[in-house]
Amino acid sequence: MTIPTRSLLPSVALTIIYCLVSSIFIHAKNNSITDSELCTQPIGMQVNNRNSGGAGARDMDTTPVVTTISTTATNGIYGVGSTIIFHITFDHVVRVSGGTPALTLATNANSTALYISGDSTNTLAFAYTVNTGDTTAILDYTGTDALLFNGAVIRSSGGSIASLLLPVPGSAGSIAGQRSIVIDGNAPAAPVITIPVSNTIFNTTDMLISGTAEPNSQITVYIDGNVLTTATTDAGGSWSSAFTASSLADGNHNIRATATDMAKNVSPQSTAIPIVTDVTIPGAMSVAILSNNQNPAYATTGDVITVYFTVDDDIYVPQITVLGQPVTVSMVGAKEYVGRYTVTATDPDGTVPFSIDFKDLHGNAGATITATTDNSKVFIDRKRPAVTLNTIETSPLRRAFLVYISFSEAIADFDPGYLTATNATISDLTSVSNNVMTVLVTPLYDGMVTVKLAANAAHDVAGNPSQASEDLQVEALFGGYFEKVYPNPASGIMHLHFTGTVNEKAKVTMTSFMGVLVYEKDLQMDNKTLTVDVSGLEPGAYIMRITSKNYNFYTNVMVVH
Repeated sequence: MTIPTRSLLPSVALTIIYCLVSSIFIHAKNNSITDSELCTQPIGMQVNNRNSGGAGARDMDTTPVVTTISTTATNGIYGVGSTIIFHITFDHVVRVSGGTPALTLATNANSTALYISGDSTNTLAFAYTVNTGDTTAILDYTGTDALLFNGAVIRSSGGSIASLLLPVPGSAGSIAGQRSIVIDGNAPAAPVITIPVSNTIFNTTDMLISGTAEPNSQITVYIDGNVLTTATTDAGGSWSSAFTASSLADGNHNIRATATDMAKNVSPQSTAIPIVTDVTIPGAMSVAILSNNQNPAYATTGDVITVYFTVDDDIYVPQITVLGQPVTVSMVGAKEYVGRYTVTATDPDGTVPFSIDFKDLHGNAGATITATTDNSKVFIDRKRPAVTLNTIETSPLRRAFLVYISFSEAIADFDPGYLTATNATISDLTSVSNNVMTVLVTPLYDGMVTVKLAANAAHDVAGNPSQASEDLQVEALFGGYFEKVYPNPASGIMHLHFTGTVNEKAKVTMTSFMGVLVYEKDLQMDNKTLTVDVSGLEPGAYIMRITSKNYNFYTNVMVVH
């Protein structure tokens, strides 16, 4: 703010008058802002020493004033727990410190919206949550002085205390002038159920429930605590709904209702109306089938299949058939029955069919049952899984190769101890699927490699043991190389180690650097290693040659003693 020097005294006088008036007003509102806070010289005020009386630009430290008040809430009725957000916008950025500014609302209880955010912006947000008992036909604030510091300080960035004057309530700029918001914090009275009367007995016919409640409210009817149906009251407060008694289990029940008004307030529950239903047609509660096999979904010869059945009424002992054959039925508990069947060698493979016929003690027949309630099934499987051994490599081979072990069906277990190989090692057993796996076969020496899997190596999901495989034979050719000699130098035994597929034996010769042959011997491979005894040789350096039908290697060695 720029003030000409010739106008300085009048400006100071006006500032003093403004501070005194503001101080009186603030103390009347019972706020905690001190006179010194209100009358502090605004930061950034400068005195223009020029004698000209020209007007300066708007000072950023002028008193912030409210420009608008608004809400994000739409027109409607708001009940207990609803939250309404208000936005109060100033003509420039304000800072909030100290307490929590408040906006007094014109409800029956003069409810308060409290400041929640907006510091260092020009818009402050206030939140109001409807409490039980709050009411107003149209929501607004109490007056132009409804915005309170409430122990806080709202000032400009330069320090000037904000003016909290709001638009006149009911004016176009007020909340009521912008929105039609009704506050209803009172729950409706509990509905009254007039039909049925207490202890009414119902059978399979439709039942009508009706009563009275607050007009234009939503009625929710409960039976034994579970939602049964809904209805809407008319302008006179009457409502009705219908349901079928046969949808309920036989026995005693309690009907209650609640009313939800347009503000979403929920009433207390109505007085319970006890009723009795007697649905005479019995029905299954649970049906299951399983076997005593290690996998209860499968059965083989000698396994016992059990059909389990529970019913919702007292009945005569039911008739149960398995694979078309009547079975012995036992009662194992209240309204619980089982029938058992032992699988024979002549029973066909496949899903086991069953049926249950039953009647209650009054002779009412339930629907014949042919399916389980838990989707359980039993499958008869008496076939032993077959197995094949294959490789995609072409014989003869010069390296390790994969062998695929393929079973004719899913298997539940596998014992690799039943898998053997001649002239090779087996490693890296890997499962590809529930019926296919692979192993890595590494030939040891030139010649034929034979892989075989004995019977009983695996079992299918029904427990049937696997058959034996046919032999897989693959020819192995030399594919190795000389890797190292150790120790070198040596005084006694030297080891010549090879990797890959090697010949079973080789000739080793040693000559001096003068060409004199000092050692020559045919040696047998042992774990892909040749063993040379140099203890009888003179110390010195020698040329060693390893010769077989598929390779010829040279290396230099040193003999020391």
